Amino acid sequence: MVHKYLLPVILFALIAGSGCTDVWNTKVASDDIVDQFTARQESIRDYSTILSKTTGLTIEAPVLETMSITVKKPYCYRVEYLVSPKVGVGTLAVSDGRDLWWYYPSENRYQHGNIDDPAQTIFTELDYQTTASTILKENEPTYIGEDVIDGETAYVIEAMPDDPLKYSPVLFSRVRIWIDSDAWVVKKIEFFYESEMPIVRAEYSNIRINTEVSSDICTFVPPEGAQPEPTPDPAGRVTPLHASTPEQAQDRFGSYIRIPAYVPEGYTFHYALFYGKAEGQTSQFYTRGNEEFRIRVIFPPEKSCPELLTGNATQVVIDGTAGTYVVGKGENQLRWHDENISYCITGLLSEEEMVKVAASME
Repeated sequence: MVHKYLLPVILFALIAGSGCTDVWNTKVASDDIVDQFTARQESIRDYSTILSKTTGLTIEAPVLETMSITVKKPYCYRVEYLVSPKVGVGTLAVSDGRDLWWYYPSENRYQHGNIDDPAQTIFTELDYQTTASTILKENEPTYIGEDVIDGETAYVIEAMPDDPLKYSPVLFSRVRIWIDSDAWVVKKIEFFYESEMPIVRAEYSNIRINTEVSSDICTFVPPEGAQPEPTPDPAGRVTPLHASTPEQAQDRFGSYIRIPAYVPEGYTFHYALFYGKAEGQTSQFYTRGNEEFRIRVIFPPEKSCPELLTGNATQVVIDGTAGTYVVGKGENQLRWHDENISYCITGLLSEEEMVKVAASME
């Protein structure tokens, strides 16, 4: 293990003794930093922190959420939202890896649901410490340099994963990670997608590690008078499973997805999402430049398309099954269902193209 104060010395010695070895020096620095960082992450049993997460930076509509988070590994989480325009200030989310609780104190109501996969939840999405460690272990790291955060030195590392959706529900092409040179934890992480402006930024403060957090944080007892909601909202509150290829989607989602054999010229599969068995819904995204169309497959057929368009509607037939094609404002939509499934295709495609896509789904 290389101590943080020795890293600059090692780099200087390598540069002075080898002449034109910049690439090699960067490789040594990044490997040494990643080794210490991942070793530290593997030693963490629990931690508590304040996490500030900003999204929407690239569309000039940033949304800031600040959370008090306590984690007891592997899957014990407690999150209190201190600032959140999405779920409300004071909202509490608790999980022991099997059950998920949401409590809204301003309304004294709560939700309770089961977790299909504890490795794919909103909690693991917010655990950027583990996410960063996994990315750097499984992908080639690049040492960018040093920065100062809260008066402390941080090493800056980048990586460009081949399968980014394996690590995050947000599609990205590059990740930049600031690692505290003393505590060897993530201080800041930014995700980029084909731009120098990050699409997501997460920043940590007041990190406390291995304080022997009690398992009681994993449990939730509804306060007196709290009203239960019969059905939680897993699609909005539990991170969906992701797939970055059609083959991966079929392997991960099984019978919950239908892949079209026909895709209009120029369109390519972008990614797919599965929102869990309780929700029974998958989404596929296909792109051509700035254009996109989406396919939703929904179980059971009584459930309607989550983005129902209104407009000029005409009746169509898909392999003998009646459907409805709607010309909406900015996008069009094809909807139909059989005995087991509801389907909808939304985007800029014409009626003819949507029907061809629908007829080829299997």
